[in-house]
Amino acid sequence: MDSQSIAKTVDTPEPPAAPSNRARRAVPLIAAALAVTVVAGLLYLRPSMPSPASPSTRPSPGPSILEPRYRVEYDFVTRSLGWALVVDQVTQPSRYWVFNTTDGARRWTLQKSDSTMVYGTFQISFFNPYEGYYSLVGNAAFRTSDGGTRWTEVKLPSKALGMAWFVDPTHGWFHGDSDFESTADGGLTWRALPPPPAVGPLIAFRDRSLGWVASIADDAPSTVYSTRDGGATWQPHQLPSDAFGKPFRPAQGLSLLPDRGVMVVLLDDTAYTSLDLGASWLRLAPPPAGNTYMSIAFQDPIHWWAMRDGDLFKSVDAGQTWTHVALQLDGWLYFPTVLDARHAWAKLQSPGPQLSGSALALTSDGGVHWTYANVPRPG
Repeated sequence: MDSQSIAKTVDTPEPPAAPSNRARRAVPLIAAALAVTVVAGLLYLRPSMPSPASPSTRPSPGPSILEPRYRVEYDFVTRSLGWALVVDQVTQPSRYWVFNTTDGARRWTLQKSDSTMVYGTFQISFFNPYEGYYSLVGNAAFRTSDGGTRWTEVKLPSKALGMAWFVDPTHGWFHGDSDFESTADGGLTWRALPPPPAVGPLIAFRDRSLGWVASIADDAPSTVYSTRDGGATWQPHQLPSDAFGKPFRPAQGLSLLPDRGVMVVLLDDTAYTSLDLGASWLRLAPPPAGNTYMSIAFQDPIHWWAMRDGDLFKSVDAGQTWTHVALQLDGWLYFPTVLDARHAWAKLQSPGPQLSGSALALTSDGGVHWTYANVPRPG
């Protein structure tokens, strides 16, 4: 990657006719069937900016755009190697495509195409350059051990509407309306677990043992739960009380920080982090203007990025203070995922009808400049 915009659009291969979450970053939040994340307006932070950063000029030409009818999830394991899962939202059963890039999204190669019933949520995640999986709410999950050349279907334990996810090539869970089960052999066999103690889809595991769950129920107290035995038993953790002593404080977000730590976002526009397995909790300062807690990207447990409106802020103290870094003038909403201090990729979404669809951008200088990348082309 360089800091200049891509000058030419490289055509992607035509797909054949159908049918045919990583430890180094925060473990993805797993949504159960038909779950809708409630996004509330959050408080604004006015960070001190001794010398405002110079805005970055609008890259030219414009980005490669994926049509609004398609939703896409990306996962990059290096600045050049990544995958994309694209779902057609118009058709039902939904057509979907899996693509791979080895050159930083200059070209995308179709690996798989199929059709299935998809009910909202889906994800693709690789643990290393070879082993990964994708999963869709609607009882479809596949895994690979050769970088996606071949995909093997995961036999899910239930026909109930739910979703499967893995923390490594062998250990995973299936969570649905009435089912909660785990596997230690890549989905060949499953073991039933007691239902989690909290209602809703906010559940995440760091490894085969440590997991967290928070409740979205209206009558939920400000309590989160952790497990250290893969979900067999759970321990409660009381969050600090707010100034008004509200008895019910449901959650709307749960994120695992890289390597260690957890962040819980409540519906009352507050958020808390713990770096010691829930023994203590720290209330976060409000996020930078234009951002929400759930749009924050994590470089490591204390270095965070926030860039929703194209205005990049960074924190070096786990979200307590923020420093302005750069401003993009292209009008897109940026949702970055950080690989390291210099490299990140961002899914770009349209803030309105003037910019329809979604796009992709990459940075190699810590987010000061971004390069538009090509998006995969389903067909």
